[in-house]
Amino acid sequence: MKSGNAWVSHLYGTIKQIDDHLAPVFEMLKSKKLMDSTLIVLTADHGDYLGDHWLGEKDLFHEPSVRIPLIVCDPEFYAESTRGTVNHKICGGR
Repeated sequence: MKSGNAWVSHLYGTIKQIDDHLAPVFEMLKSKKLMDSTLIVLTADHGDYLGDHWLGEKDLFHEPSVRIPLIVCDPEFYAESTRGTVNHKICGGR
């Protein structure tokens, strides 16, 4: 199993890879003046342990592997009233 530092390094490398792939999409939206009218939703198929429970990746149904990332960027003006809030029904009561 990877050490803690190796997991963190892997995580940041994965985030950089995602950034590298999304940057051209965002640049295209900006160049076509579509960024302010495009709803963007980013999610994943699972979370990762990253060393929690002495495990890596995903295997069992512990919280780290079932907490799935979700990012929503809604450019509509009415989204401003809920920006930065959490829907506790969706997020398991946290």
